[in-house]
Amino acid sequence: MTENERSPGQGGWLVAVISVSLLVAVVAGGALWIVHLNNRPGGQAAPAAGAPGGMGGGAGGGGMKVQFATVIQRTVADSIELPATVEPIRSAVVGGEIAGRVKTVHLRDGDDVAANQVIVELDHDLMDLEQAQAESVLKSLDEKAKSLQAQLTQAQFEYDRLAGLQQENKATQREVVIAKSVCDSAHAQFAQAQADTRAQSDRIAYIKRQIEKTMIRSPFDGQVTQLLTEQGEWLAVGSPVVQVTDLHELLVVSNMPDRLIGGIQPGMDATVRLPDVSGVRSVAGKIRWVIDRGDAQAHTFPVKVLLTNDSRRTIKPGVFASCLFTIGQPHPRLLVPQAAVVSIRVGGGPAYDAIYTLGPPPGMPMGAGGPPGAGKPATDAAVGGGAPAAMPAMPLMAIRTPVLSGAFYGDWQVVVCDGLKAGDRVVVRGNETFAAIPAPMLPVEITGESTSAQLPPDLVPTTQPQAEPGPAAPQPAGGSSADALRPASVAEVRRP
Repeated sequence: MTENERSPGQGGWLVAVISVSLLVAVVAGGALWIVHLNNRPGGQAAPAAGAPGGMGGGAGGGGMKVQFATVIQRTVADSIELPATVEPIRSAVVGGEIAGRVKTVHLRDGDDVAANQVIVELDHDLMDLEQAQAESVLKSLDEKAKSLQAQLTQAQFEYDRLAGLQQENKATQREVVIAKSVCDSAHAQFAQAQADTRAQSDRIAYIKRQIEKTMIRSPFDGQVTQLLTEQGEWLAVGSPVVQVTDLHELLVVSNMPDRLIGGIQPGMDATVRLPDVSGVRSVAGKIRWVIDRGDAQAHTFPVKVLLTNDSRRTIKPGVFASCLFTIGQPHPRLLVPQAAVVSIRVGGGPAYDAIYTLGPPPGMPMGAGGPPGAGKPATDAAVGGGAPAAMPAMPLMAIRTPVLSGAFYGDWQVVVCDGLKAGDRVVVRGNETFAAIPAPMLPVEITGESTSAQLPPDLVPTTQPQAEPGPAAPQPAGGSSADALRPASVAEVRRP
């Protein structure tokens, strides 16, 4: 068989042999290059992860620069955070007592109003005329009564004189009887004049009262929150005219679960979290009322916390808030600086709180002196002899750890999470942008330890919010590598 008559199968076999030979050569060349890097003069190893020029986040590494604080444990009281609504302590819809046409509107929505100040005035021109006529009649009756009183005085004097003369037999019985009749008539006329005067005075008082009812006034100090009429409009008796709201004191109403209502009493302190232009602010208040009648379906009881508004009345009725109550006896709890807790939202899921703990990647335990493997010789001898090669240093990672947020004490906050312990390190500065990065672990470089967070020595809650841990952090749709770092369920998280 000639060379040109070889079968196609024999040609393919030769191509395969050549390809395998080339692959072996490439692998051998790569191995020799690695050996060359590991056998630099003086036994210097290639840059390791976390070292200058290497990957990772040790000192001098290429990771994000962060500061850390140490997790501490203190004995603190448990607390619960409940959704709440802010309500005015007093709000009244003022109606008209009489029918009439709206003559003048003195105040509008948003105007401050003092108690008994006129807000809306109805037309009372006809009543004014009626009052003037009644007062004119009263004047005539007064004059008549004065005249009759003078006649009565004269008749009484004449009767008394004749009665005295009769005792001396100087006046007849007939003269005395006539004088008595005149005196009695004067008494009757004067009494009738007095009655007419009183009746006319009562009529004038009634007219004045009706005119007063045309003045629709505020029942207390507050603000006109809704004007329900307009100038020229006809109002029937009882028609709503204006709503007035007292903004000096407010009530924050929460619904307390029946299992906790026994730990709440009027007079206890509470903290209210309110929306603010800078995020959320906290205001101290006191429990004013605990309503004993609960919701039979929800098994909750209304609890009303009294707040005193500031001079600018920045707390508004109707805003959604949360109310924080301290319940039960103190227990040991883990605390981290407030700056360590960030809000995380994965995809379109709900937000949850998390901290970033410092350590090696999961499954690679951190050595006592730093990242494992740093400076340790390799177990296999280097190819070609020479000093043993150093293992690459483990990169220092900031690991996202979902937590249940709790009470605030000074600059510190209670957190609950399985696996977290006192002495662990958490990122407190440099984590501002972590929430926008989907990765659950990030290489970091430590620049120092933060000691700025202040903790009250007596651990009395400040006006910061005290919140019971909420539901477990939600898992993002589709799952991620962060799922292994997150509590599997609420039951697995130790709640205060």
